[in-house]
Amino acid sequence: MEMQVRINDNMRQQLTDIIELHKGYFGGDVEHLLDALKGVKASRYIGQEAKDVISNIEKATGISYSELKSKNRERNTVIARQYAMFQLYDILYPLGYTLTDIGKMFNRDHSTVIYSIRQVEDALSAGDFLITKIHENYGKLEAKSA
Repeated sequence: MEMQVRINDNMRQQLTDIIELHKGYFGGDVEHLLDALKGVKASRYIGQEAKDVISNIEKATGISYSELKSKNRERNTVIARQYAMFQLYDILYPLGYTLTDIGKMFNRDHSTVIYSIRQVEDALSAGDFLITKIHENYGKLEAKSA
């Protein structure tokens, strides 16, 4: 459930100032917060966490993000896309991203994300070679960046 809060111009300016101070003290990307104050839909924003996951998926699979977002139905692309959704869900869902937000990153809907998560979980438990190889490659990349 999405909560909506009405804020006046004075409150908006105060919040903008606080966000800018936060950026000054802690650094980092706060553009999505500023966009939210302006009324830009947050689900269109792909945060740094998502970009890092997608970058590692590209490296682990050799398939570009633009290809993952495409309508391509080749097995390698589909498996890589499903694994990307699986990882994004694992990392981003606890941070407040919704299934719909994750789906939109791939031009898909929330039900496709749910299906992808289940497919990857089943394939990992069954020891599917391709998923296992992607999972191992991804794990090595995550370990390097940690």
